[in-house]
Amino acid sequence: MRRIARIAFLIFCIALFTVGILEIVLRAWGYAEHHLYDPIYMPYEGCNDVNYILKPNLRGARGNGNALVNTNELGLRYTAGSLLDSPKRDGEYRIALIGDSATFGAGIEKAEDTFAFIVEGILNSRSENLIFSVFNYAACGYSVKEMAAILRYRMLDCDPDLVLMAVIPQDFALTRTPSVDDWGYLSDNRDFGMGLLNLRGAQFLRKSRLLHSLRYILYCLGHKYKLAENCLGQGRYPESYKYIRQFRDIASAQNISYAIVLLPDLNSSFYGLSQKLNQDNINFLDLEKVRGLFIRDQFMASKFDPHISLLVHKKIGGLLSDYILDEFIKRQEQSE
Repeated sequence: MRRIARIAFLIFCIALFTVGILEIVLRAWGYAEHHLYDPIYMPYEGCNDVNYILKPNLRGARGNGNALVNTNELGLRYTAGSLLDSPKRDGEYRIALIGDSATFGAGIEKAEDTFAFIVEGILNSRSENLIFSVFNYAACGYSVKEMAAILRYRMLDCDPDLVLMAVIPQDFALTRTPSVDDWGYLSDNRDFGMGLLNLRGAQFLRKSRLLHSLRYILYCLGHKYKLAENCLGQGRYPESYKYIRQFRDIASAQNISYAIVLLPDLNSSFYGLSQKLNQDNINFLDLEKVRGLFIRDQFMASKFDPHISLLVHKKIGGLLSDYILDEFIKRQEQSE
């Protein structure tokens, strides 16, 4: 028995030493850093189709992809000097934007460097008669289902003149959206490791780079995101495409201008989705071509983070600004 106990103790010591070494190596390597974030989310009680939103009044929180997150009273990421909490002013043109982590700005430290606020800055620099304000309702993990629901239950409250849904191909997979735990972390019990990280008294494990790395690897092996993309690639469209139409219908019923923005993605494609949008007479801007303007290292937010980089945000911001001016502002001015 003593011999067995000594062997068991030796195995335990070796395992503990190995875990410690791996943790040190991963911290030095930086592989898992973009997976770490503070508990910045909270449940949303407004409807069953939205599991969570960002907490209001955050200051200097760590967001997904090393983003520095400040939120206003609405729970929206904002920039210094933002007036998003104030009543609508005379001559103010409001743009409400919804999307996933790319639109939220995961991987981008400062909110003003995300394409949402790049658009705001460009439009204000080009306009003499209007004041532009962008309300960014995006959150990591949202699918097109949450995006349509956010328009119906949240975005209309800011009295927008234009609403935008910015999507990547994975957003058509409804299973991508997790829930939120009691602390404010995103949680998917089907994902190995999440249950462990969410146990009471185990929150310190959130800082373990090794656990995050293992969780991500196992998650990639088992995720179902490709299902939606495969449907797009085969000329069929997933059932979740109905939320694109729903977004259009909600905006149209409120007499609000709208558009769908197809964002570039590192590892997936929309294939012929633009043709389908044309057939359905849905306003859209196809920015998928932006992916081809950058090499892989330029496109990624960091060496290990596949979210779009600052360079890509700037390019998207410029193209989206041109589209808004040409398709909505100039037409509005001409009609007046």
